[in-house]
Amino acid sequence: MKRIERLGLAIAGGNEPPDRPIRVLGIDLGTTNSTVSELRYDPISREIAFAEPISVEQHAFGETIRGALVPSVVAFVNGNPVVGHAAARFRATPDAYHLRESESLFAETKNDIGIGKIYYQAPEGFRTPGEIAGHVLRALYAEATDREPADRVVVTVPASFETRQREETVHGASLAGLDIAPGELLDEPVAIFVESMMNESSCLAESDGRKNVLVFDFGGGTCDVAVFAVTFARNRRPQISPLAVSRYHRLGGGDIDRAIVYEELIPQLVAENGLSKHDLGYDAKRDVLEPLLISVAESLKIELSRSPDLECATQKRTIKVEHDGRSLRLTNPKLTRARFDEIVEPFVDLDLTWDSGNEYRTERSIFAPIEDALDRAGLDRDDVDVVLLAGGAGLVPNIDKAIGEAFTEATIEAFSSSEDAQTAVSRGAAYHAMALELFGRPMVRPTVHEAISIQTTSGRVEIVPKGTELPFPKVGTWHEAAQLRVPRSCDTGTLDLRVEIEAGTDGNLLESRIWEIPAPVERGESLSVLAAMDENKLLQVMLVPASSEANPLSLRIENPVTRVINPGAVRLRIEETERALAAGKVEPDRIWIKLERLADDYADIGFREKALDRYRRALKKRGQPVVGILLQMGLICGHLGDDAGQEKYYLEAAATDPTHYASLFNLALAKWKRDELDDARRYIDMAIDRGGGAAYYVLKARIASEAGDLAAKNRAIEKAEAEFAPVQTLSDFELGWFESLGSLKADPDLVNRASAERKRRLKSTNVAKEHRGELPVYGDGPDAYAAKGAVN
Repeated sequence: MKRIERLGLAIAGGNEPPDRPIRVLGIDLGTTNSTVSELRYDPISREIAFAEPISVEQHAFGETIRGALVPSVVAFVNGNPVVGHAAARFRATPDAYHLRESESLFAETKNDIGIGKIYYQAPEGFRTPGEIAGHVLRALYAEATDREPADRVVVTVPASFETRQREETVHGASLAGLDIAPGELLDEPVAIFVESMMNESSCLAESDGRKNVLVFDFGGGTCDVAVFAVTFARNRRPQISPLAVSRYHRLGGGDIDRAIVYEELIPQLVAENGLSKHDLGYDAKRDVLEPLLISVAESLKIELSRSPDLECATQKRTIKVEHDGRSLRLTNPKLTRARFDEIVEPFVDLDLTWDSGNEYRTERSIFAPIEDALDRAGLDRDDVDVVLLAGGAGLVPNIDKAIGEAFTEATIEAFSSSEDAQTAVSRGAAYHAMALELFGRPMVRPTVHEAISIQTTSGRVEIVPKGTELPFPKVGTWHEAAQLRVPRSCDTGTLDLRVEIEAGTDGNLLESRIWEIPAPVERGESLSVLAAMDENKLLQVMLVPASSEANPLSLRIENPVTRVINPGAVRLRIEETERALAAGKVEPDRIWIKLERLADDYADIGFREKALDRYRRALKKRGQPVVGILLQMGLICGHLGDDAGQEKYYLEAAATDPTHYASLFNLALAKWKRDELDDARRYIDMAIDRGGGAAYYVLKARIASEAGDLAAKNRAIEKAEAEFAPVQTLSDFELGWFESLGSLKADPDLVNRASAERKRRLKSTNVAKEHRGELPVYGDGPDAYAAKGAVN
């Protein structure tokens, strides 16, 4: 099959290819690096070439650098923007050029797009992530069109990006002189999928039937996982239904580099200069040494990854740095294969799906986002047919091997070179741009894999059918989905109408809203339900009354049938809170509350030492012990390996409130893990005496089992079984101990029930359900009005 035929794939109703040469561009606006690829169409041969990355020429400190990868770094130097390699060099030694992060030096700002981030100290034109993106896009576009214009440009975004994030990306593109239409903003996993389909050696090139495809894009600063259901049919475009998207913007190849810096290079520097491990504080490590050593760590990582037989990688150079009046040096930094494998091991551990890092770096397994995405898609690893690996960090042999061992039933497709892996997104975007330019339609079209419905007195009424191609209907129009009716008359006040939007046959709640319709309103009055869903998976629903004075009700729901894990704006909230506290903008009697919430946020992103400090400050401001804060401090001390501090805070929490038992449970758990069984038994009994329930008896059974007390173990198991409520009513904490009970009893039924419930919760949107108000009526008969709730 010719490439142009594969690109067109019988696009019904598409345009005939024009009789003129065409050149299109695809741009991958990356977190760490960005790339631009071009693709040409020849009207004489009526064939397209292969998409090729453009080698961008840049100058940095007298050196000319040519390559496809342009660092997504921007510096503001002498009143001018500097983008790419030169800016990245400035980042290594910012103090030497009087540059400061988020003021005159900007990196990894893609993670800030669309969350309202403002760089307050930056000059005009550099104050938002969108403006920084504009500088990067302008540099790429200018280089790509310096000698020849482009007929169309497509820019990619993470599949997890929601409306505000996409809008700010479009704004950044407009600042770069790019006029991006809705179809010219392409999800990165779809770009990787398109690139694979255009590769004749790919298993996707000639596929048939339905395939579950997992795209794993492990870049420098982020880890993106997307799960698709793809339906292939001969001579028809593939239909692609996103099932789940997971984006971890604190997990990427850069975290491996930082692990090398802190676990290997800084200890080498400490040893060479006769320092103790405590002589270098947080600021020295994070602000001085990390920027200086991060490129060294990356080079050592790349060297070992490219040469599997190499036992030790060494940089033949001496790195010098001044700190606190001392001249420090690191001579010939090195990394052995054995140490590299040890450092990478936590990143490929199937069980380490939580963040075990610290202020300096993230240490979390790549399987955290993978398992999240699969769970939310309702799939197991064995259900995956194809895994597509992209991103330069995915070329680390340990990662490639771990993926292969985890997905034994799938075909694993990876790129043969680092450049191919890191430019796959921009090449796929170029193919997408060519399909739009040649045929007026994309190569693949997203579809809705679950029906979307509105709940009525007679059950669910479908408003967007399963399998619908997006956009639906065509852009700028509405689908007249249903005619509903008002359930009763109301002469005064308001009629509270409960509007519930659901997805799938299991009724996953997407939105629950009370619509207050002002009186007068008559029973049976018509309500028109209009629906529209665009290519960016934004669902809009409108309810329009036929004759009432009420204004229409408008709902907007992001990614309604795709389970998206996209970390929120915790960092932004931290910055805003710190700024408010420093500026004295918090009422004195609320400072301790703000500090407590700030500490919670720091703990949430793994900044444990900062969290502990803010908790201490909160207690000092409060002037008296607070059980919840003491409990959190005990937890953090446990994570930091401070056993004495952990016990101190847990006991203080228990002493503060004689009815409090959670801290005693945690202390018993800690003692059990340290094999201090007598203390563990004493504290769990104290916790149970204060009111601890089923989960507490499971821990007691665990402790008794370790102590060899079979009778006590069995008694505790019986108590636990008697006290556990139905699994669907258990908290996440209780559900985990319910599963532990199943393991303790070697009862697969209990384990499977817990696992099934956890997957159900992961698929749920956790939308709060309204319980007041009345559902609208569907149908005209008296039974429709008599129904009390949904009937399925």
